[in-house]
Amino acid sequence: MNHACDREWEVIDAIQAGRCNDEMTTHIASCESCNEIFIVAGALLEDGRDAMRKAPVPTSGTMWWKMKMRSRREAAIRAERTLTWVQAGSLLVAVVLGFTLIGTTSIFDVVNFEQLTTLVKGHLPLMLGLMTSLLLAPVVLYFAFTEER
Repeated sequence: MNHACDREWEVIDAIQAGRCNDEMTTHIASCESCNEIFIVAGALLEDGRDAMRKAPVPTSGTMWWKMKMRSRREAAIRAERTLTWVQAGSLLVAVVLGFTLIGTTSIFDVVNFEQLTTLVKGHLPLMLGLMTSLLLAPVVLYFAFTEER
């Protein structure tokens, strides 16, 4: 069973730096824990260097395409954020307009349901058109801005 050595981090640093002095080499040879670290860390470091040498460099066309895709994603995010604010604002305007048409000054004034139904019946086509447009606007905007190109 191996025990941890106090100099393991020194061994790892020496392997990463690529320099082992004579004293470090003799310690690695005599310490079983540091010897295992030397073998494993050396293999991993060499594998990483080999992967870096073999890694393909993307072409300029590939990089241009990736940058274009990234800018499209960022533009879509900005558009969604703007549409959310516009939708919230239009909903607020619709609610205020609805209460104005009913003839109330506050949401809390709508307590008498008989008076409310009478007022809504007088403006029923306008209210139905307003509510339909509010419900369909997000769907229309979604299909308008998610067209495949």
